[in-house]
Amino acid sequence: MSESRPLCIVDFRRLEARPALAAVLAERGWPVITADDPVAELAGGDRPPSLPTLARRCVDKLAGDGDHPGVVVGVCAAARLGLLVAELLRRRGVDTRCVLVDPNWAGHAELTVSFDAILSSLGGSPAAARAALASAGDTGPEVERMTAILERRLRTALSEKGQAAIADAVVPMMVGRYRGWLGFLQVAGTATPARVPPTWAVVPPGRTRPQWWEGVWRTTVVEDLDDKLRRAHPEAIDAVTATIEEALTAGLSST
Repeated sequence: MSESRPLCIVDFRRLEARPALAAVLAERGWPVITADDPVAELAGGDRPPSLPTLARRCVDKLAGDGDHPGVVVGVCAAARLGLLVAELLRRRGVDTRCVLVDPNWAGHAELTVSFDAILSSLGGSPAAARAALASAGDTGPEVERMTAILERRLRTALSEKGQAAIADAVVPMMVGRYRGWLGFLQVAGTATPARVPPTWAVVPPGRTRPQWWEGVWRTTVVEDLDDKLRRAHPEAIDAVTATIEEALTAGLSST
């Protein structure tokens, strides 16, 4: 490894089981700081804070702990959050770069896709649910209305499986995770850095820079990246670690 300064991993707990990238990198000997999970933070019933607010909280915590990461790693839908964290750190005089891993630029389209996928996994009808959301009009925050539909469907699914007795134990936990995940998707695509920090990315084939991106788009392409990250496949992890090494050793004038 190029230096001992830690990595700050900006990631989140997913609904499906997969190895956390922070844990995989730590196993390889990298000094790792894990930013607070935005999905867990948004699991309560409060209206989601803005993405810049989440970034400031992360940077304030790093500063309070005396941590000065050499690289901020933004993972998947946390890509924009990772960029904002790196940008804020650089504004505060911290020499840091950013590495994005399988960046997903998030936004309302991803919110709808994810809602449909969760509902389908519970045996519900996404088309019927979207129609119900539309006919209800603006009767409250969208994520809360989506979460209420998922809660009803989850209770129905447990009842259909003869597991109604465990509903009171299972449903609150799962509903909190649904709310946090959908809430994060809602805010994750709503802000961009004023200046993109020096950034490298590990991407699947065809993944391109967003329209607002200014600066160099440095990429390492890995086939079937999401699946390989899900399995912590050596090809994907090797690509991530090599990219982090490149970011750490690059000249500070890179933009």
